[in-house]
Amino acid sequence: MNLPTPVQSALRKFGSDLRAARIRRRIPMRLMADRVSISRSTLSRVEQGDPGVGLGTYATVLSELEMGERLANLADIGSDRIGLMLEEGRFPKRVRLSRKSLSDPGLEIGVLDYQALVVSRQTSREKDEAVLKSGAISRKGLQRRNSMIPAGAVARVLSLPAYCSESE
Repeated sequence: MNLPTPVQSALRKFGSDLRAARIRRRIPMRLMADRVSISRSTLSRVEQGDPGVGLGTYATVLSELEMGERLANLADIGSDRIGLMLEEGRFPKRVRLSRKSLSDPGLEIGVLDYQALVVSRQTSREKDEAVLKSGAISRKGLQRRNSMIPAGAVARVLSLPAYCSESE
């Protein structure tokens, strides 16, 4: 297998680090091979960073050394600097509602009526408490039900009335 030099170096270091971790834990090679169900020669190849050894074998050795959580973060998209920079370049410069969505009767644009909102929320809480007391649903089930967004729901764009804005 003809691998680029940086990849070969990284694999050799990886294998060497696995060997050092095994030795620090004072686990003999034979015992480690038995624990991960591989031969001693395969474990030797793992510790040398052989690219012919399967990723599953490396993952099993990591797991046995209690270092398996690192494998899950190996290609974490949150640490993909190049991908994040490319994605950031694709963001639109500005966002607008289309004329169609502005004329859609399901879209509500207007001032939020706080008094009606408070009354509606209080009524909703009273209904939720009554359902909980009746035993028809558990608290967890109620939370799950209340967090669901109904199918076909339309976003509501609301603005704050002038008296709710902070004066500067």
